[in-house]
Amino acid sequence: MGQYVIRWLVVYRRRHSGWPWVSFFWSNRGKSSVCDFVCRPSVCGERLVRFERHFYSDKGPAEVLELIADFQHLQSWDESVVSVEPLDKVFGEGSRYRVRVLFSGNPIDMVYTVSMYQAGVRAVVTGVAPKAMATDTIEVRSSGTGTIIEYTAEISMAFPFNLLDPLLAIGFKKTVDRAVAGLHRFLAS
Repeated sequence: MGQYVIRWLVVYRRRHSGWPWVSFFWSNRGKSSVCDFVCRPSVCGERLVRFERHFYSDKGPAEVLELIADFQHLQSWDESVVSVEPLDKVFGEGSRYRVRVLFSGNPIDMVYTVSMYQAGVRAVVTGVAPKAMATDTIEVRSSGTGTIIEYTAEISMAFPFNLLDPLLAIGFKKTVDRAVAGLHRFLAS
């Protein structure tokens, strides 16, 4: 049967808004969940794919958040990134980066902007490409001697590509999982 088994699939509609939601949860033969994503329309009617990951770092919250949100470090932890060019000299809210990523072997040029930065608490980084938009939300909180990181990646594709969201989500999941594993190693160094 393959390495991964679909544990369950739920399709339902919210009563008042009528938004269709599809949730997939995959497991690796009974071990903890290795994939979870939601394909749904947003308020504007666009569909998106969402991934949430939680992990721990020994570093403090302010340091962790800056290391993640300052995309000049992106190539150090995300192997799908070919190049990063900071468009601003100083990191902070409003900082922009020109990023080239590979998705399924195809280069995609994106411009990422730090749209919200609250030092040691939360950052939102938004990337725009001709056929897609990505929003990374990073929230950190102190936990003992380190930091708990909650990383959410939302990807919305332009029409007609958004019709393939459930299939594209499988490729996005692999990319997100590799990036988060790389981020975990990067923060441990």
